[in-house]
Amino acid sequence: MKFDRNTVIGFSLLAVLFIFYFVYNSKQQTAARAEQALQDSIAKAMQPKVDSAALRLNALKADSQLHVAKAGMFQQSANGQEQLIFAENSVFKVAFTNKGATQIRRVEKI
Repeated sequence: MKFDRNTVIGFSLLAVLFIFYFVYNSKQQTAARAEQALQDSIAKAMQPKVDSAALRLNALKADSQLHVAKAGMFQQSANGQEQLIFAENSVFKVAFTNKGATQIRRVEKI
């Protein structure tokens, strides 16, 4: 490729146009980002305030209700008295104690 005067002028002109294009676009994007940040901050300021204490209390209530639901028929095991809990079907009846519920207290054949 031969580098005469017209080729050098053409490449120089293209370089100047690319530089102008990149500088112009970066200024436009910076302005657009600043405007978007302003709108986002205004929208965030207009949102209602969240009561974190009430939110935490609701989360604790939901958590304790979840634990009670998971306990199932053994939910009375939290109190200090020993109680028997019965599970039965058509063949036998099993009695569990709330003190160490994995241990079977007695089994009765029906």
